Amino acid sequence: MRPPRCLLMTTGNNTVDFHPSLDRNGKIYLSTINTWSEPSWCPAQSLSSLLISIQSLLSQNPYHDEPGFEQERQLGDSKRYNEIISHETLRVAVCEMLENLDSCPEQFREIMIQQFFKFYDYHILVCTENMDNDDQLMRDPFRERCGSFQYSSIFMRLEQLKNDELISDDIFNDVEKYESENENEKAEDDDDDV
Repeated sequence: MRPPRCLLMTTGNNTVDFHPSLDRNGKIYLSTINTWSEPSWCPAQSLSSLLISIQSLLSQNPYHDEPGFEQERQLGDSKRYNEIISHETLRVAVCEMLENLDSCPEQFREIMIQQFFKFYDYHILVCTENMDNDDQLMRDPFRERCGSFQYSSIFMRLEQLKNDELISDDIFNDVEKYESENENEKAEDDDDDV
């Protein structure tokens, strides 16, 4: 039995590596799906265990997850890499994904919109704290060129997304639906108690 095929879709049109094991071409390097050495896929594994393995890649210091990079090659490499990932997460995984909601399955859209509003203030804070870095080149320790920081632009995109009627309407409808479902469940629970 073969492992499931996985493709990372959030790559900014093949421009962003969010982790040394999450390639910009969408390939996920993981032993459990036979894209990396070591223990490989076992038919007894579940899709859930695979998703947990992928999620475990998202560590606080992904620079050190690259084999041979347990120690920094140049002082500050790990911090610089984290700064790039933080910027690209906002630019690609938040803004681009929400600006192109039609490219995602409907179930993901609802979750993405809810998470956007939940973390909106935090995203704005990150942009505000880093606007001094605008136009500075990103110095990625794993590749030569990857652009410059553009927090002011991301800030404006976040504000536009917050005010986007389609997103606001979707979240409003989702909240109404959620509240209605909870009221129905509560009413059923109350009936059971009687």
